[in-house]
Amino acid sequence: MEKTDKIKMLIFSLLKKVSTSIFSKLLPEYLTVKMSVIRTNDLNIDDFEISEIRINPKTKKSNAYVVNKTDKKTRLVETIEMVSPFGLSAFDPNKDSAASDPMKINYSIPVRFDFKPDEEPSEAESDEIKAQRKLWNFVKGLDEMAVNYIIEHSQEILKRKFASREAAYAVASTMYSPLVKNSPGKDGTIYPDRINIKLSGNDDNSGPNSSYLFFKDTATPLEITTWSELSELIPKGSRVKMILQPRVVLMPGKFFLKLHLMQMKVPNVKRAARITGYAFSDAPAEEDASEPVATPRDETHADDSDAEVVEEA
Repeated sequence: MEKTDKIKMLIFSLLKKVSTSIFSKLLPEYLTVKMSVIRTNDLNIDDFEISEIRINPKTKKSNAYVVNKTDKKTRLVETIEMVSPFGLSAFDPNKDSAASDPMKINYSIPVRFDFKPDEEPSEAESDEIKAQRKLWNFVKGLDEMAVNYIIEHSQEILKRKFASREAAYAVASTMYSPLVKNSPGKDGTIYPDRINIKLSGNDDNSGPNSSYLFFKDTATPLEITTWSELSELIPKGSRVKMILQPRVVLMPGKFFLKLHLMQMKVPNVKRAARITGYAFSDAPAEEDASEPVATPRDETHADDSDAEVVEEA
């Protein structure tokens, strides 16, 4: 090989390394997506563990991660389609106060399992429900793993030791907020479990963080800049698929897990309309028949049972 060819190859190699390094810094979460996404049917909680707590030498902060037991790397989870009963939800801790601050409003997308926790699995269940049970078992397994982790690392997390495992469990299970949520009705009615996908906002909290990717029919991400746009994108009762990453949140005296949203695929939907004018074929007794009027449905305060999504053709 001639000297000029060697120089060309060396330059090409250096450029490749530099461009890869720059790309990895700009888009670190997209480099290994194809290799690390696990589909719902392939989930097995026994393949995962929470890493040992490590202290970042620069920030002095403690970190831990949900990783695969074999290669100690993180994984992304692709969910099956699930119902979002309320669409985008907003919680304002100061909504009844004059001191309401848009920066403190918390946004989330609750998604619901299509079976009740007291229902036993059966062979007659659809493949969709069976897949949802796999996801449910995985997330419930993460919750159990987290409580046990707090017990085993109580000295590092809680700065205290316990006389017995029972005492440690009582404290750990109380302080840990589970990923799987359930709020029985006032009359004792048991509803399906759900998971709550919390979203962070942009700099002024006027819209979702730009790191989230939302898709419809194509591989091109949608441009979502405001919370209102996102709310229109996910009507109540719509079915969504998500790419999630289980993450550890570790702070002094606190330890919990979250399902961090990476991507969401939403259906092609249009809001249902309701007829507000007289729609019967026979004319009213005192007036002529008039054309019915269709107006957009106000779903702001609709109950879960009132949710409706109409898919576009």
